[in-house]
Amino acid sequence: MRSAAKRYYAEWLDVSPVQFDTPGAVAVPSEKRKRKQAGYSRIFNLYCFVTNQRAIISFSPDLHERIPILLSALESELSVESLRHAITESFHVSPASTNKYYYTDLPLHVKTSSARQLLLADFDQYRKFFYAQHPKVEKDNAWLREYFVSLTERGYSFGVFVDERIVCATDAPDIPYMSDLIVEPGINTLVDFRRRGFAKSSVGAMIEFLLSRGKVPVWSCGSRNVASARLAVSLGFQQLGTVISLTHPTVQKETFGP
Repeated sequence: MRSAAKRYYAEWLDVSPVQFDTPGAVAVPSEKRKRKQAGYSRIFNLYCFVTNQRAIISFSPDLHERIPILLSALESELSVESLRHAITESFHVSPASTNKYYYTDLPLHVKTSSARQLLLADFDQYRKFFYAQHPKVEKDNAWLREYFVSLTERGYSFGVFVDERIVCATDAPDIPYMSDLIVEPGINTLVDFRRRGFAKSSVGAMIEFLLSRGKVPVWSCGSRNVASARLAVSLGFQQLGTVISLTHPTVQKETFGP
C-alpha cells in the first residue's frame, strides 16, 4: 500500500518514486504545474512533498528564479515549517499544508455493521443529507443526481441512517492519476451526529469494499484538521508526508492570461 501511494504522489510531483528514498532537498521543473489537475479547481504552481529528511519541490518553470531561495532555506533545517516560511517570504503568500497518508490494515476494533452501501434508490435521502451538509450550495438536483449516480455506480458511497435519515456518508473525489487503483475516501457527517463513531463505521465499510475490489485507499487532510487526522490513524492509515502547495495569483496572471 505504501509503495502504491508513493507512486501516486510521484505522478503528482512528476518524478520517479525512488526520489522519495534519497535524503535532502531537490527541485524539479514540471509542466504539470501549469495546468489544473483532475478533481481540482485551481493550478498548483508549487507542489512540494516533505517526508522524513526528504523534500521534493515540483515547480512551474516560470518560477525558476525563486527556487534557489527555497533550496538554500532547507540547507540548515529540512522541515515543513522551514519550507513554509521560505515560500511565504519568497512569494508573500502563505501556502497550504496537507498531510498525506497511506493505508496499512483496518484495526480489529473498527466496527462497520452500522453503515451500509448507498444505492441509487437512496437518492432522495442523500439529497436531503447533502443540502443539510451544504446549505449555501445552490440546489441543483440534476447535477447532484448525476454525481450520486457516479458514486453509486462505483460503489463509493457508504452511510449511516438514523430514523431512516442519512446522517453520515462517504464519497470519493476525482483524482488526476492512477484512478484505476487509487481511491481517496471522503466523509461528511451532520453536526448533530458527530462523535458517535458514524464516520469511522462508514469509512471502514468503504475501505473493506475497496480492498475487496483490489483498490488502494489513501487519505488526505489539512495539516490543522486534527479530527480528520485522528480518524485516519484510527482506521489504519499512517502519514507518508506533508504536501505544501501554492497557487500564486501573480504567476497565474502572467503565465495563463487574464
